[in-house]
Amino acid sequence: MRLRTDTTHLRREAAVTLPQGGPRHHVREVFVMLVCLVFYEVGHGLATGRDDIAMANGMAVLRAEKALGIYIEPWLQGVASRLDLVVAWSVAFYHYAHMPLTVGCLIWLYMRRAEAWHLFR
Repeated sequence: MRLRTDTTHLRREAAVTLPQGGPRHHVREVFVMLVCLVFYEVGHGLATGRDDIAMANGMAVLRAEKALGIYIEPWLQGVASRLDLVVAWSVAFYHYAHMPLTVGCLIWLYMRRAEAWHLFR
């Protein structure tokens, strides 16, 4: 087996290039994502105070998990809640990393996997 010393292909693959479409296209994509975020926040606000519906939906999920034999939530919560580091890490991740990682993944997808962008957008 011969070691490949030519790294041109690696530099070419690592080069950051925006998908085809030009500046207007990129601005439009950002606008679409911002509109989606606004709709999400509005929907979240409209759902506030509808705890009965949320509880009914949660119970339906629990029944489905039990029917499928994958209901491990009480066990998992019991184990995790005894480990202070796991609890602290989970809270910190949700507060500080969830949104930046999601945005970062979307940016990566847009710039590196443009063919799949519309599916995940």
